[in-house]
Amino acid sequence: MRRLFSPAGRVAIVVGLLACTSLSLRGLSRTEPHAMRQRFSAFPLHIGPWRMLQSQPLDSTILQILKVEDYVNRIYRTDDGSIVSVYVGFNSTQRQGETMHSPLVCLPGAGWEPVERRRVTIDLPVPEDPERQAVVNLIRIQKDSDQQLVLYWYQSRRRIIASEYWGKVYTVLDAIRYNRTDAALVRLIAPVPPGGPAGDVQRQITGFAKAVSPVLARFLPE
Repeated sequence: MRRLFSPAGRVAIVVGLLACTSLSLRGLSRTEPHAMRQRFSAFPLHIGPWRMLQSQPLDSTILQILKVEDYVNRIYRTDDGSIVSVYVGFNSTQRQGETMHSPLVCLPGAGWEPVERRRVTIDLPVPEDPERQAVVNLIRIQKDSDQQLVLYWYQSRRRIIASEYWGKVYTVLDAIRYNRTDAALVRLIAPVPPGGPAGDVQRQITGFAKAVSPVLARFLPE
């Protein structure tokens, strides 16, 4: 059976879809910002065995770039010394260039270089399908001799999405069907001790992801 499109044709279609994303969002009627269930100022100080160690407000220059309606940026710690930094930035709209910034762009800009990148499936219920586990991004980054693990995903309209590409596709589809483009970036970072096994840190950071998932449902809109 002949394929409907050649490989080159499929690439052209994908490129065309991406090129039309911005135009599609601009052409649709502007949606009213979709309200959060509650502000991140009420984000809990304790999440499972983790307690807040430090809050890290972002400066005005960074906030102008991110264009988030609200965010939380904190460090949490367990009694045994495990540390995870959590950032959640919520965009009530992604029209007129107000799209979310990928960690793949922001982290190198801060001097951190990715040395490993892969997708992992974790026991994190997907809001639109509780029977299905979530696929998220896992990156190991390095600056000089320091290493960290980064776990991140995009969450919108009851979806957990790893792919930046599919995140843009769903943004256009939701704008057409529901007149809404709200979404959140969830990013967790944990330091890798010098000479320590990265597998232990991965278990710690995925453990925090499982603990914070039901918390996010109390803040992000359905």
